[in-house]
Amino acid sequence: MRRLTLIIKPVSSNCNLRCRYCYHSEQQRMSYPHMTNEVVRELIRQTSQITSKEIYFIWHGGEPLLAGKDFYQGVISAQSCYLTNRSYRNSIQTNGTLMTDNWAEFLLENKFKIGVSLDGPSEIHDYNRIFHSGLGSFSEVIKGLSILKDKNVETGVITVISKKSLGRGKEIFNFLVENGFKRINLSPFAERDNNGFVEGSLTPKEYADFMIEVFNYWIEKDDPEIKIQNLENFFQKLIGGKALFCHSTNRCSSYLSLDSNGDVYLCGRFLGLSDFKLGNILENTLLEIMKLSVYLNIAKQVSSFAVECKECKWKKICFGGCSYYRYMNGGTLDSPYYFCSSIKTILEHMAETIKRIDSSAINL
Repeated sequence: MRRLTLIIKPVSSNCNLRCRYCYHSEQQRMSYPHMTNEVVRELIRQTSQITSKEIYFIWHGGEPLLAGKDFYQGVISAQSCYLTNRSYRNSIQTNGTLMTDNWAEFLLENKFKIGVSLDGPSEIHDYNRIFHSGLGSFSEVIKGLSILKDKNVETGVITVISKKSLGRGKEIFNFLVENGFKRINLSPFAERDNNGFVEGSLTPKEYADFMIEVFNYWIEKDDPEIKIQNLENFFQKLIGGKALFCHSTNRCSSYLSLDSNGDVYLCGRFLGLSDFKLGNILENTLLEIMKLSVYLNIAKQVSSFAVECKECKWKKICFGGCSYYRYMNGGTLDSPYYFCSSIKTILEHMAETIKRIDSSAINL
Protein backbone atom coordinates (compact mmCIF):
# COMPACT_ATOMS: atom_id res chain seq x y z
CA MET A 1 0.00 0.00 0.00
CA ARG A 2 1.51 3.31 -1.09
CA ARG A 3 -0.57 5.48 1.23
CA LEU A 4 -2.87 4.83 4.16
CA THR A 5 -5.35 7.62 4.88
CA LEU A 6 -7.06 7.66 8.27
CA ILE A 7 -10.11 9.90 8.70
CA ILE A 8 -10.30 10.22 12.48
CA LYS A 9 -13.24 11.61 14.43
CA PRO A 10 -11.87 12.47 17.88
CA VAL A 11 -15.21 13.84 19.07
CA SER A 12 -17.26 11.40 16.99
CA SER A 13 -20.01 13.43 15.28
CA ASN A 14 -20.31 16.07 18.01
CA CYS A 15 -20.37 19.61 16.66
CA ASN A 16 -21.16 23.16 17.73
CA LEU A 17 -23.07 23.70 14.48
CA ARG A 18 -26.27 22.11 13.22
CA CYS A 19 -25.87 22.37 9.45
CA ARG A 20 -29.07 21.61 7.58
CA TYR A 21 -27.31 19.24 5.19
CA CYS A 22 -25.19 17.39 7.78
CA TYR A 23 -25.22 13.64 7.20
CA HIS A 24 -24.79 12.92 10.92
CA SER A 25 -28.08 12.41 12.72
CA GLU A 26 -28.76 13.95 16.13
CA GLN A 27 -28.49 10.46 17.62
CA GLN A 28 -25.04 9.95 16.06
CA ARG A 29 -23.87 13.30 17.46
CA MET A 30 -24.57 12.02 20.96
CA SER A 31 -23.26 8.49 20.41
CA TYR A 32 -19.78 8.48 21.92
CA PRO A 33 -17.59 10.56 24.22
CA HIS A 34 -14.37 12.15 23.01
CA MET A 35 -11.47 9.92 22.00
CA THR A 36 -9.24 9.06 24.95
CA ASN A 37 -5.46 9.33 25.05
CA GLU A 38 -5.36 5.53 25.25
CA VAL A 39 -7.25 5.12 21.98
CA VAL A 40 -5.28 7.73 20.04
CA ARG A 41 -1.92 6.46 21.28
CA GLU A 42 -2.88 2.89 20.39
CA LEU A 43 -4.04 4.01 16.95
CA ILE A 44 -0.74 5.71 16.19
CA ARG A 45 1.25 2.76 17.54
CA GLN A 46 -0.68 0.45 15.23
CA THR A 47 -0.08 2.62 12.16
CA SER A 48 3.65 2.06 12.67
CA GLN A 49 3.06 -1.63 11.91
CA ILE A 50 1.60 -0.95 8.44
CA THR A 51 4.07 -0.88 5.56
CA SER A 52 2.63 2.04 3.60
CA LYS A 53 5.04 4.66 2.29
CA GLU A 54 2.91 7.49 3.66
CA ILE A 55 0.32 7.87 6.40
CA TYR A 56 -2.19 10.70 6.27
CA PHE A 57 -4.04 11.57 9.47
CA ILE A 58 -7.16 13.62 8.72
CA TRP A 59 -8.76 14.93 11.92
CA HIS A 60 -12.43 15.32 11.16
CA GLY A 61 -15.83 15.54 12.79
CA GLY A 62 -18.20 16.80 13.83
CA GLU A 63 -15.93 19.63 14.85
CA PRO A 64 -12.44 18.29 15.67
CA LEU A 65 -11.31 21.40 17.57
CA LEU A 66 -13.77 20.41 20.31
CA ALA A 67 -11.20 17.78 21.31
CA GLY A 68 -8.96 20.54 22.67
CA LYS A 69 -5.26 21.31 22.26
CA ASP A 70 -4.19 18.85 24.95
CA PHE A 71 -5.61 16.04 22.82
CA TYR A 72 -3.57 17.11 19.78
CA GLN A 73 -0.47 17.56 21.94
CA GLY A 74 -0.95 13.88 22.76
CA VAL A 75 -1.23 13.13 19.03
CA ILE A 76 2.06 14.91 18.29
CA SER A 77 3.75 13.15 21.20
CA ALA A 78 2.61 9.70 20.06
CA GLN A 79 3.62 10.34 16.46
CA SER A 80 7.06 11.50 17.61
CA CYS A 81 7.37 8.29 19.59
CA TYR A 82 6.12 5.72 17.09
CA LEU A 83 6.61 7.27 13.64
CA THR A 84 10.14 8.66 13.82
CA ASN A 85 11.25 6.98 10.58
CA ARG A 86 7.95 7.22 8.71
CA SER A 87 6.51 9.76 6.30
CA TYR A 88 3.24 11.16 7.67
CA ARG A 89 1.24 14.34 7.84
CA ASN A 90 -1.69 15.79 9.77
CA SER A 91 -4.67 17.62 8.30
CA ILE A 92 -7.64 19.04 10.13
CA GLN A 93 -11.05 19.93 8.70
CA THR A 94 -12.77 22.55 10.84
CA ASN A 95 -15.82 24.78 10.58
CA GLY A 96 -13.56 27.65 11.69
CA THR A 97 -15.83 29.08 14.37
CA LEU A 98 -13.60 28.02 17.29
CA MET A 99 -10.34 29.32 15.84
CA THR A 100 -8.17 31.42 18.15
CA ASP A 101 -4.65 32.84 18.04
CA ASN A 102 -3.45 29.94 20.21
CA TRP A 103 -5.04 27.34 17.94
CA ALA A 104 -3.58 28.95 14.81
CA GLU A 105 -0.11 29.09 16.35
CA PHE A 106 -0.34 25.47 17.48
CA LEU A 107 -1.48 24.20 14.07
CA LEU A 108 1.20 26.22 12.26
CA GLU A 109 3.96 25.11 14.62
CA ASN A 110 3.01 21.46 14.20
CA LYS A 111 2.58 21.69 10.40
CA PHE A 112 -1.09 20.76 10.19
CA LYS A 113 -2.73 21.28 6.83
CA ILE A 114 -6.01 23.10 7.43
CA GLY A 115 -9.31 23.03 5.62
CA VAL A 116 -12.20 25.31 6.59
CA SER A 117 -15.83 24.85 5.57
CA LEU A 118 -17.16 27.95 3.85
CA ASP A 119 -20.03 27.78 1.37
CA GLY A 120 -19.62 31.20 -0.22
CA PRO A 121 -21.09 34.64 0.53
CA SER A 122 -23.07 35.07 3.76
CA GLU A 123 -26.55 34.53 2.33
CA ILE A 124 -25.50 31.15 0.87
CA HIS A 125 -23.35 30.04 3.80
CA ASP A 126 -25.80 31.12 6.52
CA TYR A 127 -28.73 29.32 4.94
CA ASN A 128 -27.24 25.89 5.70
CA ARG A 129 -24.37 26.33 8.17
CA ILE A 130 -26.14 27.37 11.36
CA PHE A 131 -25.65 27.22 15.12
CA HIS A 132 -28.06 25.42 17.48
CA SER A 133 -29.92 28.72 17.81
CA GLY A 134 -30.60 28.85 14.08
CA LEU A 135 -28.26 31.80 13.55
CA GLY A 136 -25.80 31.61 10.68
CA SER A 137 -22.11 30.99 11.32
CA PHE A 138 -20.64 33.14 8.52
CA SER A 139 -19.32 36.00 10.67
CA GLU A 140 -17.64 33.60 13.11
CA VAL A 141 -16.04 31.65 10.26
CA ILE A 142 -14.69 34.86 8.73
CA LYS A 143 -13.22 35.82 12.12
CA GLY A 144 -11.51 32.43 12.30
CA LEU A 145 -10.16 32.80 8.79
CA SER A 146 -8.82 36.25 9.61
CA ILE A 147 -6.90 34.79 12.54
CA LEU A 148 -5.39 32.09 10.31
CA LYS A 149 -4.46 34.67 7.70
CA ASP A 150 -2.85 36.95 10.31
CA LYS A 151 -0.74 34.01 11.50
CA ASN A 152 0.25 33.16 7.89
CA VAL A 153 -1.43 29.78 8.06
CA GLU A 154 -2.16 28.45 4.56
CA THR A 155 -5.79 27.35 4.48
CA GLY A 156 -7.88 25.43 1.98
CA VAL A 157 -11.64 25.51 1.77
CA ILE A 158 -14.40 22.95 1.33
CA THR A 159 -17.51 24.46 -0.19
CA VAL A 160 -20.67 22.38 -0.17
CA ILE A 161 -22.78 22.86 -3.29
CA SER A 162 -26.51 22.65 -2.59
CA LYS A 163 -29.65 24.04 -4.23
CA LYS A 164 -28.81 27.39 -2.64
CA SER A 165 -25.61 27.55 -4.73
CA LEU A 166 -27.18 27.01 -8.14
CA GLY A 167 -26.67 29.67 -10.78
CA ARG A 168 -24.04 31.33 -8.59
CA GLY A 169 -20.93 29.37 -9.50
CA LYS A 170 -18.98 32.37 -10.80
CA GLU A 171 -20.01 34.43 -7.78
CA ILE A 172 -18.90 31.72 -5.32
CA PHE A 173 -15.62 31.26 -7.21
CA ASN A 174 -14.86 34.98 -7.09
CA PHE A 175 -15.79 35.23 -3.43
CA LEU A 176 -13.44 32.42 -2.45
CA VAL A 177 -10.54 33.66 -4.57
CA GLU A 178 -10.97 37.26 -3.36
CA ASN A 179 -10.77 35.94 0.20
CA GLY A 180 -7.38 34.43 -0.56
CA PHE A 181 -8.24 30.77 -1.15
CA LYS A 182 -6.10 28.97 -3.71
CA ARG A 183 -7.05 25.41 -2.72
CA ILE A 184 -10.79 24.87 -3.20
CA ASN A 185 -12.87 21.71 -2.99
CA LEU A 186 -16.42 21.97 -4.32
CA SER A 187 -18.40 19.16 -2.70
CA PRO A 188 -21.83 18.28 -4.12
CA PHE A 189 -24.63 17.65 -1.63
CA ALA A 190 -27.12 14.85 -2.12
CA GLU A 191 -28.51 12.75 0.70
CA ARG A 192 -31.41 10.39 1.19
CA ASP A 193 -33.53 9.55 4.21
CA ASN A 194 -36.55 7.27 4.53
CA ASN A 195 -38.67 9.82 2.64
CA GLY A 196 -36.35 10.22 -0.35
CA PHE A 197 -33.86 12.97 -1.13
CA VAL A 198 -33.55 15.57 1.59
CA GLU A 199 -33.97 19.31 1.09
CA GLY A 200 -31.11 20.93 -0.79
CA SER A 201 -29.95 17.79 -2.59
CA LEU A 202 -28.64 18.33 -6.11
CA THR A 203 -29.82 16.44 -9.14
CA PRO A 204 -27.04 15.12 -11.40
CA LYS A 205 -27.88 17.75 -14.03
CA GLU A 206 -27.74 20.57 -11.50
CA TYR A 207 -24.31 19.45 -10.35
CA ALA A 208 -23.02 19.19 -13.93
CA ASP A 209 -24.36 22.64 -14.84
CA PHE A 210 -22.76 24.20 -11.76
CA MET A 211 -19.36 22.60 -12.31
CA ILE A 212 -19.28 23.51 -16.01
CA GLU A 213 -20.07 27.13 -15.10
CA VAL A 214 -17.16 27.13 -12.65
CA PHE A 215 -14.84 25.28 -15.02
CA ASN A 216 -15.43 27.77 -17.83
CA TYR A 217 -14.65 30.66 -15.52
CA TRP A 218 -11.62 28.87 -14.03
CA ILE A 219 -10.20 28.38 -17.54
CA GLU A 220 -10.96 32.00 -18.42
CA LYS A 221 -9.12 33.24 -15.31
CA ASP A 222 -6.07 31.12 -16.29
CA ASP A 223 -4.40 31.31 -12.89
CA PRO A 224 -2.35 28.14 -12.25
CA GLU A 225 -2.17 28.90 -8.52
CA ILE A 226 -5.92 28.39 -8.12
CA LYS A 227 -6.60 24.68 -7.63
CA ILE A 228 -10.24 23.65 -7.74
CA GLN A 229 -9.56 20.14 -6.60
CA ASN A 230 -12.46 18.35 -8.31
CA LEU A 231 -11.68 19.96 -11.65
CA GLU A 232 -7.92 19.71 -11.18
CA ASN A 233 -8.36 15.98 -10.55
CA PHE A 234 -10.27 15.49 -13.81
CA PHE A 235 -7.91 17.78 -15.70
CA GLN A 236 -4.86 15.81 -14.58
CA LYS A 237 -6.48 12.48 -15.43
CA LEU A 238 -7.53 13.72 -18.87
CA ILE A 239 -3.97 14.69 -19.76
CA GLY A 240 -2.42 11.53 -18.30
CA GLY A 241 -1.48 12.88 -14.87
CA LYS A 242 -2.00 11.51 -11.37
CA ALA A 243 -5.35 11.32 -9.59
CA LEU A 244 -5.93 13.67 -6.67
CA PHE A 245 -9.20 12.22 -5.34
CA CYS A 246 -9.72 8.91 -3.57
CA HIS A 247 -12.18 7.31 -5.98
CA SER A 248 -10.11 8.33 -9.01
CA THR A 249 -7.31 6.10 -7.72
CA ASN A 250 -9.60 3.05 -7.39
CA ARG A 251 -8.15 2.54 -3.90
CA CYS A 252 -11.07 3.44 -1.64
CA SER A 253 -10.08 0.59 0.67
CA SER A 254 -6.93 2.49 1.71
CA TYR A 255 -9.16 5.16 3.28
CA LEU A 256 -10.31 4.14 6.74
CA SER A 257 -12.38 6.07 9.26
CA LEU A 258 -12.09 5.80 13.04
CA ASP A 259 -14.77 6.83 15.47
CA SER A 260 -13.83 8.17 18.89
CA ASN A 261 -14.33 4.77 20.59
CA GLY A 262 -11.90 3.01 18.22
CA ASP A 263 -14.48 1.59 15.80
CA VAL A 264 -13.10 1.33 12.26
CA TYR A 265 -15.18 1.92 9.11
CA LEU A 266 -14.57 2.29 5.41
CA CYS A 267 -14.32 6.07 4.81
CA GLY A 268 -15.93 8.76 6.94
CA ARG A 269 -19.21 8.67 5.04
CA PHE A 270 -19.92 5.11 6.18
CA LEU A 271 -19.40 5.86 9.88
CA GLY A 272 -22.27 4.47 11.93
CA LEU A 273 -23.45 2.05 9.22
CA SER A 274 -23.14 -1.42 10.73
CA ASP A 275 -22.55 -3.14 7.37
CA PHE A 276 -19.34 -1.13 6.99
CA LYS A 277 -17.94 -1.53 10.47
CA LEU A 278 -14.64 -3.38 10.09
CA GLY A 279 -13.64 -3.80 13.73
CA ASN A 280 -12.26 -1.91 16.71
CA ILE A 281 -8.59 -1.11 17.32
CA LEU A 282 -8.90 -2.06 21.00
CA GLU A 283 -9.89 -5.58 19.93
CA ASN A 284 -7.81 -6.05 16.77
CA THR A 285 -4.92 -4.04 15.36
CA LEU A 286 -5.36 -2.14 12.10
CA LEU A 287 -3.06 -4.67 10.46
CA GLU A 288 -5.26 -7.53 11.68
CA ILE A 289 -8.45 -5.71 10.65
CA MET A 290 -7.09 -5.27 7.11
CA LYS A 291 -6.70 -9.06 6.88
CA LEU A 292 -10.25 -9.86 8.06
CA SER A 293 -12.77 -11.18 5.55
CA VAL A 294 -15.14 -8.26 6.18
CA TYR A 295 -12.43 -5.80 5.08
CA LEU A 296 -11.25 -7.93 2.14
CA ASN A 297 -14.82 -8.37 0.87
CA ILE A 298 -15.56 -4.65 1.05
CA ALA A 299 -12.20 -3.81 -0.55
CA LYS A 300 -13.10 -6.07 -3.46
CA GLN A 301 -16.55 -4.53 -3.84
CA VAL A 302 -15.37 -0.90 -3.86
CA SER A 303 -12.81 -1.75 -6.56
CA SER A 304 -15.42 -3.31 -8.85
CA PHE A 305 -17.42 -1.54 -11.54
CA ALA A 306 -21.15 -1.30 -11.95
CA VAL A 307 -22.34 -3.07 -15.11
CA GLU A 308 -22.99 0.33 -16.70
CA CYS A 309 -19.34 1.34 -16.20
CA LYS A 310 -17.61 -1.53 -17.93
CA GLU A 311 -17.77 -0.09 -21.44
CA CYS A 312 -17.63 3.58 -20.43
CA LYS A 313 -14.76 5.55 -21.93
CA TRP A 314 -14.36 7.50 -18.69
CA LYS A 315 -14.00 4.50 -16.38
CA LYS A 316 -10.24 4.97 -15.92
CA ILE A 317 -10.88 8.51 -14.73
CA CYS A 318 -13.74 8.08 -12.27
CA PHE A 319 -13.48 4.30 -11.57
CA GLY A 320 -17.20 4.09 -10.96
CA GLY A 321 -17.40 7.15 -8.72
CA CYS A 322 -17.53 7.64 -4.96
CA SER A 323 -18.35 4.40 -3.11
CA TYR A 324 -20.73 6.16 -0.73
CA TYR A 325 -22.77 7.71 -3.54
CA ARG A 326 -22.96 4.31 -5.21
CA TYR A 327 -24.28 2.82 -2.00
CA MET A 328 -26.68 5.73 -1.46
CA ASN A 329 -28.00 5.41 -4.99
CA GLY A 330 -28.78 1.70 -5.04
CA GLY A 331 -28.05 0.16 -1.65
CA THR A 332 -24.95 -1.76 -2.81
CA LEU A 333 -21.35 -0.86 -3.58
CA ASP A 334 -21.70 -2.00 -7.18
CA SER A 335 -24.72 0.24 -7.82
CA PRO A 336 -24.29 3.01 -10.41
CA TYR A 337 -22.78 6.23 -9.06
CA TYR A 338 -25.49 8.81 -8.30
CA PHE A 339 -23.56 11.54 -10.12
CA CYS A 340 -22.56 9.30 -13.06
CA SER A 341 -24.36 11.36 -15.72
CA SER A 342 -22.91 14.55 -14.16
CA ILE A 343 -19.36 13.29 -14.46
CA LYS A 344 -19.85 12.18 -18.06
CA THR A 345 -21.19 15.62 -18.99
CA ILE A 346 -18.41 17.44 -17.12
CA LEU A 347 -15.67 15.27 -18.64
CA GLU A 348 -17.03 15.63 -22.17
CA HIS A 349 -17.08 19.40 -21.77
CA MET A 350 -13.63 19.54 -20.22
CA ALA A 351 -12.12 17.26 -22.86
CA GLU A 352 -13.55 19.35 -25.71
CA THR A 353 -12.29 22.56 -24.09
CA ILE A 354 -8.80 21.15 -23.57
CA LYS A 355 -8.70 19.90 -27.17
CA ARG A 356 -9.49 23.41 -28.43
CA ILE A 357 -6.54 24.73 -26.43
CA ASP A 358 -4.17 21.89 -27.35
CA SER A 359 -5.43 19.08 -29.57
CA SER A 360 -2.62 16.77 -28.49
CA ALA A 361 -3.12 17.17 -24.73
CA ILE A 362 -5.87 14.60 -24.12
CA ASN A 363 -4.56 11.19 -23.08
CA LEU A 364 -7.36 8.64 -22.68
